[in-house]
Parts: sequence; C-alpha cells; structure tokens
Amino acid sequence: MKTTENLKFFFFLILFSSCASSSMLKTKSFQINPGMTKGEVINIMGTPTNRQFITGENGIFYEALQWDLGWHSGLTSDFSNKDMLIVYFKNNKVTDLDNYVAYYGIIKMVKWEERPDYIIEKRNR
Repeated sequence: MKTTENLKFFFFLILFSSCASSSMLKTKSFQINPGMTKGEVINIMGTPTNRQFITGENGIFYEALQWDLGWHSGLTSDFSNKDMLIVYFKNNKVTDLDNYVAYYGIIKMVKWEERPDYIIEKRNR
C-alpha cells in the first residue's frame, strides 16, 4: 500500500516539475529581443532542441534554433503535442521568432525560401 502511495507521489512530482519548467521557458522567451546574439539567447533559454542553418548565395549565414517549451494545453491535448519556439538569426543576430505546435512531437523544418533577407518598401502612388 505504501509503495502505491509513493508511486503516486513520484508521478505527481514529475508531472508538476515538467509543467513548472515549461512555464519558466515560456516566460524566459519574452526576454528575447531583435539584435541579440546567439550566445545571449542560449544564456536565457538553455540548450536548443534543434538547430538548422544555411549560408545564402550572398555569403550571409542564416540559422534557426528551436526550443521545446513543454506540452501543448489545447482542447485536443493528449500529451503528444508540444509548444515550440523558433528563434531566427542572420549573421548571429536575432531577426525574429515564431511559436508553433509540434503535433506528435514532429519538429518543423525551416523553409528558408520563405524567410526574407531584406524588406521591400511599399509606396502608395
């Protein structure tokens, strides 16, 4: 009987600690700002879950780091979906970030062709 109670307590402790740590990572992500270096971001967020990079034809180095923020708490959450954060870098400086849900834990591959490397100015005539 005591073993069952210990097992329940241990399970609850693991569940609570994983929820607390994912909540802390989500909160930490608000400290990331454009222009920060990769080192500064890693100091805030810790080791990333995934890293993807490419060197463009123009010699500019593009990189995307992804962090697992914990279980997704949507209506259909079955503990197989995770909240993810992607931070994009251009020449080691943060350009932008994005959140998504990794359904069944599948990490999103970055579509580099969709990432602009310059801003097109629109003017009204």
